[in-house]
Amino acid sequence: MPIISMIGELVGPVFIYLQKPTGRLGPRIQRSIYHANNIYVTCSKSGKLTKSHIQYWAEKVLRPSVADDCLLLLDSWSAQTDPSIYDKIFTGNIKCEKLQIPPKTTGDIQPLDRYFFRQWKYFKQRICDRIAIDRMDIDITSRNSILKMNSLIQNQLTARKFSPMIKYSWHSSGYLQNDPSQFENVQEDHELADHLFLLFDQLLNSTELLVDNIVTLDFDYYNDDDDEYQGEDNNEDLTSIDGVTNSYDTMCSIIEYSKTHTFLSLRNRYKNIKSKEQLRRMKRYVDSQGTKVQKLRCIDEFVYAEFIRARESSLSVHDSDVRRLALKKHAA
Repeated sequence: MPIISMIGELVGPVFIYLQKPTGRLGPRIQRSIYHANNIYVTCSKSGKLTKSHIQYWAEKVLRPSVADDCLLLLDSWSAQTDPSIYDKIFTGNIKCEKLQIPPKTTGDIQPLDRYFFRQWKYFKQRICDRIAIDRMDIDITSRNSILKMNSLIQNQLTARKFSPMIKYSWHSSGYLQNDPSQFENVQEDHELADHLFLLFDQLLNSTELLVDNIVTLDFDYYNDDDDEYQGEDNNEDLTSIDGVTNSYDTMCSIIEYSKTHTFLSLRNRYKNIKSKEQLRRMKRYVDSQGTKVQKLRCIDEFVYAEFIRARESSLSVHDSDVRRLALKKHAA
């Protein structure tokens, strides 16, 4: 349950409510639960919000995040529209006015539902897809995994690059007249989503998170215009052994022929073979899997098989996934 402002910012920590049969977090759970200063955690028996949770949210999350008079936009759910909830906590010089969205219009004029939640859910789905694609032994449904994931998503969406996206949530709902024009959303930045997963993977073994600053994610890759860019070697499929150049496939044929024929017969068939030592070196080379191109063929076959498996499982696969799978096979 995040809060967004019309100036394009996430306000305060995100409020997370878990399902717990007892309706409370006992001492043992409170000691083991993941802690971060950008999430506020509570629970209920059903896993759904009640009026008491809204009172708790208003007191612990909303009020500490407001330093001036504000206008609070609420949907028509009765548990959160009771004015007494806010009158009790907004006393003194700071005033909180309420504006209620009409019933059955949340999908049209509620900024979170209209656009922002789509970006949040994409981050979440991308993390789940990565775990499935890479066959990682991670229980994404565990309590701490859920908390860590949402804490990390909240942290990344506070980056300034997403401010126009948050403003657009208000504009598309009809509250801001000026269109924030071109902006980058989460779904268009696959590299950012992958970087987020790497951070999430590191968080899995941590017990708490202190958010001290916002990390700007920039990704630069070499292209053909870079001075340091090196193009592919078109001749890398050819290898020289003792001054004689052959393709990998030719060397394989020579080795196979030598298994069933004498060396004299081999020399008559392959004129460039001069000695048995040369043949032995060629065999050692072939046994070590040969050229880089041949190794790349193995990588291509692995990546293709993994791609088909992911698509059959209805998982989203991007270019960054293909690169990562190739690097994984290369390092194996």
